[in-house]
Amino acid sequence: MQATQNNFLFNKPAETKQSEIDTMMLKNLPKNEYDVFKQTITNFKTASNEYAEQVLALERQFRQSTQPLTQMRSEFLKKIPDFWITAMANHQDLKSYLDDDDVMEFLKKYLIDFQIVYAVDGAKFGAENVAKYGKDGMVLMIAFKQNPAFSNQYITKAIGKRTQDGTDIAFCEGTKIEWTCEKLKTKLLGPVADAECSDESDDCDINDAEIEAFSKSCGVNAGGENENLDNHFSFFGWWQMSCDELDGVNGFDENGTDKLSRAFVDDLWSMPIEWYEHDDEEASDSDDSDSDDSSDEEEEEDTKEEEML
Repeated sequence: MQATQNNFLFNKPAETKQSEIDTMMLKNLPKNEYDVFKQTITNFKTASNEYAEQVLALERQFRQSTQPLTQMRSEFLKKIPDFWITAMANHQDLKSYLDDDDVMEFLKKYLIDFQIVYAVDGAKFGAENVAKYGKDGMVLMIAFKQNPAFSNQYITKAIGKRTQDGTDIAFCEGTKIEWTCEKLKTKLLGPVADAECSDESDDCDINDAEIEAFSKSCGVNAGGENENLDNHFSFFGWWQMSCDELDGVNGFDENGTDKLSRAFVDDLWSMPIEWYEHDDEEASDSDDSDSDDSSDEEEEEDTKEEEML
């Protein structure tokens, strides 16, 4: 069951002003039919909202009932060397964030676990976090061995909703990484905005064009040396980034997720074994083989036609 399956309720086109619809419908319908039409629309919206709540309730039930299974699964997966980084590297939406030898080498050496803790897990999530992130909130977490780059044992990304002026606002909250080595920070975090630079850092000489090219490959907007933005297109930069749906960040939706978090939640956490075993090269070879077979068949047909002539 995917965490974003109720998107149908939120991803809707901008509505025409009610007064314009009223005017248009009143011109084309008698008053009694117009009243029936209005009631029909109201009933449909009510049914849609009730269905969405049922979907969310079913999803919470699923998450709660499968907690023992995912916990047991995690214990087994920890015993497989490089399991999570291998699964991540196989995912098409994560590859751009891992397209750096220093990052990959570090993760292979020190990353030991990946988990998602949902609000329904009261013991782990905690009542305070339920109040902060909502009953459908979640925390993505990666765990590390002791390492020379930072002191955090866990790096987390919380996703939830808060109420602002009577409206639910989706947001995500990253982790402050406690870097202990400036040189490794430069290697692992990648190019940063001017406001992030320090005298000891040598990663601030990358220009806007280079950053724009890299950001496009990652499918996100990124700031160059003249923009005060976090480096959220790098793997560790993403885990540090916090934002909400009002910030206008490219790809950030009304559920508080973006392309990377959806890859973690909907794919890696739901089907970790499949992504660990996933092989793009085999799929590519298969496509190439099909293409070659098709070409051979076309050549044979052309030869037959020439012989007939």
